[in-house]
Parts: sequence; C-alpha cells; structure tokens
Amino acid sequence: MRMKRKLGLWAASAMLVLASGGAQAELFDRGGGMIYDSTLNLTWLADVNYAKTSGYAAAHAGGSTSNGTYIEPGGQMGWHAAQTWADGLVYGGFDDWRLPTINPTDSSCAALGAYGCSGGEISHLFVVDLGEKAFEPVYQQTGDTPQQIANQALFLNLGKDGNGVLTFWTGNNYNGNPNLAYYFSAYQAGQNFQSANFGGAYAMAVRVGDVAAVPEPSALALMLAGLGLLGLLSRRRLKP
Repeated sequence: MRMKRKLGLWAASAMLVLASGGAQAELFDRGGGMIYDSTLNLTWLADVNYAKTSGYAAAHAGGSTSNGTYIEPGGQMGWHAAQTWADGLVYGGFDDWRLPTINPTDSSCAALGAYGCSGGEISHLFVVDLGEKAFEPVYQQTGDTPQQIANQALFLNLGKDGNGVLTFWTGNNYNGNPNLAYYFSAYQAGQNFQSANFGGAYAMAVRVGDVAAVPEPSALALMLAGLGLLGLLSRRRLKP
C-alpha cells in the first residue's frame, strides 16, 4: 500500500510540473520567424517591421493621410492601413494575425498617457519580456536581466542601427472613434492615442495561441513518464 501511495504521489507531482510549465514567463522561438509568449498565450511575428521586409509596404506605398490609408516604403503607415495589413496577413500557414492591443485602463500604471504600463499585449511584451523602461528605447540594455536581453535577440528590427522602429499601432481605437487610435511607443514605453490618419507608426502582428505542433521535448518526456506510472498503478490494482 505504501508503494502504491508513493508512486501515486510521484505521478501526480510529475503531471503538476507539466501543467505548470506553460505558466512560466518565457518567450519561445518556434522557428520560421514566430515567437510564442507562454504567459499570454500569444504568438508574435519576430520581424517587428515585416510590412517593410516582406515588400508589402513598397508594393502598396501611397494612399491618403486624410483617411489613414497612407503607407510609406519604410513600413510607416496610417492606422487603417495597419489594420488592413494585419488582417490580411497569411504567415506560417495562419491567417488570423492581427494588431496587438493595449489596456486603456491599465492598472499597472497611470493609464492614459502613462509610461511603463505592462497590462496590455504589446506593453507586456516590451516592458516585461524585453525590459523596456520609461523614457528608454527598448534596445538600451542597462538594468535588463539576462532573460530580457536574450528575448530581445529573438526579434528583428529592434536595434538602433537605423532599422529600429519607434511607434506601433495597436488594435484599439479611442472610445469607438474610428478617427482616433491607440499607439505604443517602443522608445519611451508609453501608450496614448492619436489621429488614425497619422502615417508615421509601424505595425506588429500577433495571433492567439501557440504555433508549435508538439510539446517541448522535456515536457513531452515528463508527460510520458507520468502516464507510464499511472499505467503501472492501474495494472497493480487489477492484480488479485
């Protein structure tokens, strides 16, 4: 009986470790230019200016600054153009990409116009995962943890070599007004709203869920070990 109890506790512990693994605050490189956030269950496009590097911005350059459809070859665009790009993006076999969101009433900071907020999707990525601080560009690594520095290396076009971007559109408009939209500053860790017609912000793409087809190898081994022990216990119970 004691052996059964010990084996049962061991198997239960193994399954609990497996279940808790997904709650760790980590970013995982899933390959193919996609980064998974296990905390928020989001997959990010690693290239933060993919609209430019994919050739989309150059191919669709132009539009109007009076209705938010303006696009520059460098990837800057109006809010409505950013929405169109993200909603129409097909990447890695997925077509449910979109713009990331912020939390306009973020309780982690003073909300509207504040700096260092972390309660939204894009603000959590930059402030928590990448170590950005108020009035500090994300590529400034002073005070960043080794994990945050490693996380920064997963993304493209965050650097200060002329390819880095500063302001990102979010998927939130302001109080339902299609002419106003929220943005996040990757240079100051700030969030606010501005005219949706402004053509100087960039667009990041994100989707809900993990793109990995199989569990991490270590997690899979742990799961199989736990299932094996549960099977052993079941066979023991069946013996007369």
